Amino acid sequence: MKAVIPVVLFAVATSLSQSADAKKIQPFSINQYEKRLNTANCQDKDDWYLDGFKIAQDYPEYADKLLSQREDYCRYVTESLRQAWYNGFNAANGEIAAEDRGNIVDEDKADDTNEILDNVTDSAEQMIDNLGTLSQDLGEFIRQLDIDSL
Repeated sequence: MKAVIPVVLFAVATSLSQSADAKKIQPFSINQYEKRLNTANCQDKDDWYLDGFKIAQDYPEYADKLLSQREDYCRYVTESLRQAWYNGFNAANGEIAAEDRGNIVDEDKADDTNEILDNVTDSAEQMIDNLGTLSQDLGEFIRQLDIDSL
């Protein structure tokens, strides 16, 4: 009987995690009659480019709606990811020269790196400010202890 309990608990935990994963991936609604499978890889710039390309080919009239759904699903979207989507969309419409199509996504990597570095720098500066405030508060607390102990 004791050996059965862990097996049952494992089975329940597995089924709960699978149902939770199934709820996360909802299809994107194209229109009242069609839905599109959500296979979005949120931080993959190539995936954004290809998605924009596919939308331009199959559903150009729903481009804004589908991009908005993808952004809502991914939540944190950098400008370079959004630009990759538009680059793919424009490439499918022939608005970008064929020789440039393979280089567009790669050129944006520096922008992503700089954006990430800026975010890290901002976070580090905020942490330093917080440490300064904490240090002042700690100094005040120690002075208060010294006064109270006299």
